[in-house]
Amino acid sequence: MQELLKGFQQIRVSRKTFGEVHENIKELIHKNNPVMFSMGCQFASVNDLLWLLLHSEFALGWISCSLCHSRQAYTTNHLVHF
Repeated sequence: MQELLKGFQQIRVSRKTFGEVHENIKELIHKNNPVMFSMGCQFASVNDLLWLLLHSEFALGWISCSLCHSRQAYTTNHLVHF
């Protein structure tokens, strides 16, 4: 998430274009999980992408459903469903 914020800041001050930031973030996500986020023109799950970007920002722990495999994040105030 920090890299995404840095990218938007670089766009704002005209150091990088949206395309450059897009490619940088795409490479970072691919390096983090190449199976789930392959390179090229592939679709990715929005839930998986949000989980990757946000889980380290606010989650204290996770609950996983053994039936539907959904995940819920523990935060200090509430549960967030992914």
